[in-house]
Parts: sequence; structure tokens; C-alpha cells
Amino acid sequence: MIRRTARPALAALLLVLISMNTGCASLNPFAPKRVVHREELAPAQWGALKHDNAIRIQGEGIPGVKPIPQPSTGGMLSQIGDFFENVFWTFPKRTYEYYVLRRNPGKYARMMEDEQSADNRRTGILKLAGDFEFGRGEPYTKRYWQIAQGDPDGLVRAAAIRALNRSRDKNGQEIYLKGMDDANPLIRIESAKALANMPDPKAVPLLVKHLAPEYDVKGEGGRPEKAQETRDIRVVCADALRNYPDKDVAQRLVQMLREKDFEIAWQSRKSLVLLTGRDYKYDVDKWQEYLTKTANPFG
Repeated sequence: MIRRTARPALAALLLVLISMNTGCASLNPFAPKRVVHREELAPAQWGALKHDNAIRIQGEGIPGVKPIPQPSTGGMLSQIGDFFENVFWTFPKRTYEYYVLRRNPGKYARMMEDEQSADNRRTGILKLAGDFEFGRGEPYTKRYWQIAQGDPDGLVRAAAIRALNRSRDKNGQEIYLKGMDDANPLIRIESAKALANMPDPKAVPLLVKHLAPEYDVKGEGGRPEKAQETRDIRVVCADALRNYPDKDVAQRLVQMLREKDFEIAWQSRKSLVLLTGRDYKYDVDKWQEYLTKTANPFG
């Protein structure tokens, strides 16, 4: 038998449970606040998405490229924090890596040219382009360009394409376009990533082609066949198409919203939001109605 002193506590618990199940936030102070979804993005929100995309396309730490200014949020306190971080963490860390661990550009440049080891060549390329700002400019980018076309190892060629992408080297556009139809999926995905960061109108048919679950290839004797595309490459293609404000491109992305693979559908929706400044989630009918009835759906 329940004691009388316990009855008020049980009644309060029951009231909380009822309010949680009925969504009554006024009775349950711990219930999460309901967020109202807006199908049309506020101008500032859409502008922020475009600004972030512009920064991504420009890249980071590339010699001779002036960074896109961003609004300051920390003021003097943030500058003091950056100073102490550089003095007591960044500088000692780089000194230790250079003199103790021997992680220096000369070592990686020699590894990049190691004819006996494909692993060394790949590691040298990625370290130079990733860890050193000057490794994302001439003459290194020219060497990546040569390796991307002539190295006998597919992993090394893929690493060279990644380095060119990290350097935002537009001189490699033909390499990226050609790489989209390479038999090696690693070269295809690195090429697609490069085209996602360095838009080229010539890339649209290739990106649309590899966004589909299957694509045409030439089989034995030149016979046309179908090949399955990987999920990762399809996701990158959906991402890359965010830079092409074209109704046909947008319609292709809308079709991908029905994909059973959620990652592909999610990335397609994300690209559509950036293109249009609208967010109809995964409602294909609403997306198609907007694209069909709006004269300029891309603002």
C-alpha cells in the first residue's frame, strides 16, 4: 500500500510524463523548445552559406591568395589568446617536429621522388601539400601535375590530384575531368573532390553521370556495359553540383532526394539549399513545383 506522503510525488511524476507525451511545454519546463522550420531562408542565413562556400572554393594557406575577410568575434581578448597559443604551443611544436622528429620539407621532397617506394612518394606528396604553405605553390604544384599523369601507381596519382586540389591549382582541370572516368575509384573520387572546389562548366555532364547509381563503360571489345558507382563518389558529385545554378542540375539533385542511401539524399538537399535559398527538406513535389513555377529559382 502506497503511503500518503508518497502520493504527491507520484502525482507530480505522472503530470510530467503526461506533459512530455502530449508536448505540453508549459507543464514540462525540461521539454525541448519546438523549432519552426522555415522553407525560405532568411537573407542573412543564405548569405552566410554563400560566404562559407566562397571561402571553401578559395582554399586556405595558398601562396599569393588574399584570404576572404571574416567578421571578428573575439576582439582584443581573442588576439591575446592567439599570441599565447603561437608562443607557447605552435612555435614549440613546430620546432620539435622539425629538429627532433625530422619532419621537414627536404625529407618529404626526397620521399616524393623515391622511385623504389610508392608509399614514400604518396606520403611525401601529401605531407608537402598538407603541412607547408609553400608546398601549395610553384614549383611543387607543377611536380604534382606531372606525377598525377605519369606515376605508375594509382594511389600516388590519386595523392597528386589531392595535392593539386589542396593547392586549388586550376591548371589541373583537364586532369580532374579525365580522372572522373578513370577505372580506379580513388582517382575518380579525388577528381570529383577537386571539381567540387574548382567549378568548371565542362564537369557538369561528368558529375551528373557519376551521381547516378550506374554509369556507362566500355567492356571487352568496346561493348557498352553498366558499372556500379560507389556511394562515396556519388556523395561528392552531389556536393560538387552545388556550384552550378542550372535547372537541369537542380532537377537531378531533386531526384536524388528519393535515394534509399540517406547520405546521398542529405548531400543533395544541402546543395539544393545553397543553390536556391529554400529548404523543402525531402518533399520532392514541393521542390519540383518551386523549380518549375519560379522564373529564377536561384535568386
